Amino acid sequence: CPTDSNKTEPGDCGCGVEETDTDADGTPDCIDPCPNWSGTCSEDGQTIVIQTTDGRTINEAIAAAPDGGTVLVGPGTWNETIDFGGRALTIESESGLGAEVTILDGTGLDGPIIAFVNGEGPDSVVRGFTFTNAVTGSNAFGQAFTIGGAIFINEASPLIDDCVFTDNAADFGGAIYARLGAPTIQNCAFMNNSATNNEGGALQFTNSLGSITNCTFSGNVSAGLGGAVHAFGGAPTIRSSVFTDNLSGTSGGAISWGGFGGTLLIENCELTENDATSGTGGGLYINPDVDAASENTVTLRTSTLCGNTPDQVFGPAYLDEGDNCISEFCDADQDGTPDCDGLCPDDADKTEPGD
Repeated sequence: CPTDSNKTEPGDCGCGVEETDTDADGTPDCIDPCPNWSGTCSEDGQTIVIQTTDGRTINEAIAAAPDGGTVLVGPGTWNETIDFGGRALTIESESGLGAEVTILDGTGLDGPIIAFVNGEGPDSVVRGFTFTNAVTGSNAFGQAFTIGGAIFINEASPLIDDCVFTDNAADFGGAIYARLGAPTIQNCAFMNNSATNNEGGALQFTNSLGSITNCTFSGNVSAGLGGAVHAFGGAPTIRSSVFTDNLSGTSGGAISWGGFGGTLLIENCELTENDATSGTGGGLYINPDVDAASENTVTLRTSTLCGNTPDQVFGPAYLDEGDNCISEFCDADQDGTPDCDGLCPDDADKTEPGD
């Protein structure tokens, strides 16, 4: 290297290029696909892999990942607050067993496990984790109450896919609280989450365009409205989801809708055996207050509401777009045919009157 005063031989990087090894892994940066990560990564540098045995944090892996890249998280229990920092990244479980073995544990954390508060969009993805024991929530607005036990979303639109939320709690939105933005929540299970003092046992949408698709809600509890979900404002949608055995302290055993300038679509859903303990709308509660202006703001399409206590739907008129089954009992005669489908719902021996 006659023109390079620092090198007498080209080495791995060639003349004029320092043999820098930022991550001290023995591979110079010039040929290292992940120069800022000493652990495992893909050959193209787009995927960072982290294991519990690495002695590193998920946030460190995020910092090392390129924009648009992926962080694969190994099985085990992880206990940290995760920050996307506004970046387009996918964070997902590495194991094929996903949420079953990859746990994000909120025990002892000072806030939710993940806060999306930097304008993250649909390219910010969380996939394949169990969120549990997150009970602190956020007080991002300086309020005395907490919101979003496991995930807090403010003016952001991330994708949350194939996750399990269990035993999380906050005053509003026991597992997830979303304000504004358009988050997508799909293929998730919400079990035994609670809004300890207020609304949305599992989830609350506030002036949001958020969507819930192909999710299950069971055993969630709210002290106030919406044993599973409470929403108002915006234009949220709930599709192809099942709500069973959720409990509200007041109204909306499964879903509570507040109105206030928004619209709600419920399509191809099942709301069964939910309970509004001291109120109304065991399946669906629509705010009857005049100021809420909620009349005809809920669209119900191809959905089943049955077996809820004390009633199936309560509130002002909604838009019935057909193929809905709304019945006090799901299968009164226990003949295996839903009451809405059986022409003799009280006769276990017949589904049609016959002659």
